[in-house]
Amino acid sequence: MSAERSAPTSLSAPTLYALGGGLVVVALALLGWFLAVTAGGASLEHLVGKDWGRNLVAAPFVVLMIAAAPLFLAEYTRRGDWSSRARRGLRGGSNTVTLRPLRTWSRLLWLVVAIAAWAALIPVPLALVSGRDAFRPDDEFWMLLDAYGLFAAGMAGAIVGSLLKRASYDALARRGTVRRGSASQEFWRQVSHRFRLELVLAFAAGALVGLLPVVAADASAALWITVAAAACAVLALAGILSAWRSGEPLYRLESLT
Repeated sequence: MSAERSAPTSLSAPTLYALGGGLVVVALALLGWFLAVTAGGASLEHLVGKDWGRNLVAAPFVVLMIAAAPLFLAEYTRRGDWSSRARRGLRGGSNTVTLRPLRTWSRLLWLVVAIAAWAALIPVPLALVSGRDAFRPDDEFWMLLDAYGLFAAGMAGAIVGSLLKRASYDALARRGTVRRGSASQEFWRQVSHRFRLELVLAFAAGALVGLLPVVAADASAALWITVAAAACAVLALAGILSAWRSGEPLYRLESLT
């Protein structure tokens, strides 16, 4: 069935940016508040009681995930051409969008932001504590720093993966041949085009690398994390260099519903 032009929402891109940006500010404010409360050794239980105290560690992350919805829609509305069509099993989603690519400098800027956030949350605090005995992994203050530092490191890894994919995709696609309907094409269409699993693996590799300063004093743990990070990085690179086998344009996305 032929595709029809559509729009993801009746809200304008500036409105969606405002909604998402406001939620990001809320998430950062919550994280700053929680760090201020726990920096002196106090527990988050003082804010909401014993049953829910430690659960608050995840609250800024939950708000960030909610913020992602309007921010993604804003980007898709601003840079994308939308269309809808009937589903045909595993072949295609009901909504597709083809994006105009971001400039490379903007991705590099976000990479710098992610690395700076990781540095501010993990290496710098570790360098400032008076001796390794001051670092307590089960302390809520360090739990907050580690959790969001790992998220920032993972985002840096995903951005690096995205940059590598952008740099190699079209050149590899021009040199290779994709046979439509083949098992290989269907596999990479699901793995890379639909789910972007190579970028998930790049995120995991970045997050594991970001954890290394935390476990630096434990040689065994550092070794296992290094091996796991290397494995994720190798799998991510293999996926990035094979993503063109999906036979789909790099900047085309589709929904599952």
